[in-house]
Amino acid sequence: MMGYIFLVNSSAAGEIKTNWIYKRSNSGAAYVLKIYKIELVRNQIRFHMLYHNTSNQYACFHASADEKMLYMDDELGNEYFGADFRILDGKTNKLAPNQRKKAIWEISAPVEDVNFVNLRMGFNVSFASSTSECGEPNMRSDINEHKINWDISKLRN
Repeated sequence: MMGYIFLVNSSAAGEIKTNWIYKRSNSGAAYVLKIYKIELVRNQIRFHMLYHNTSNQYACFHASADEKMLYMDDELGNEYFGADFRILDGKTNKLAPNQRKKAIWEISAPVEDVNFVNLRMGFNVSFASSTSECGEPNMRSDINEHKINWDISKLRN
């Protein structure tokens, strides 16, 4: 099951407020991921997100973040590789039922004369027991979410 809602509101220069919502279930494990803010910081695009475990069991959340994977291309044909993912709330990517945690997914910013980009994001969830470890939140996984023809010029205004 997948659902998408895309709303964008302008904010301070180098930052936009968003309401991008991704819903997914995987063999009973379910989550809602909301990207609520995007920042241009130095030469990086920083996606602020909130994970919500909507299943009734503990779950491990992962994001595709590998330096060799393609995460974005632009209207000029440039390709951008590499991403980083980190959990902000707590020390682990394991969430209890109905628990939420904030995270950041970060990729390289495109060259300055680019207005539109295509994003490729990968997020995954799996069940865990209350006593098990989840492992690293970064993983090389399938790309399962896309944002096509995203107007990145709003980040530069």
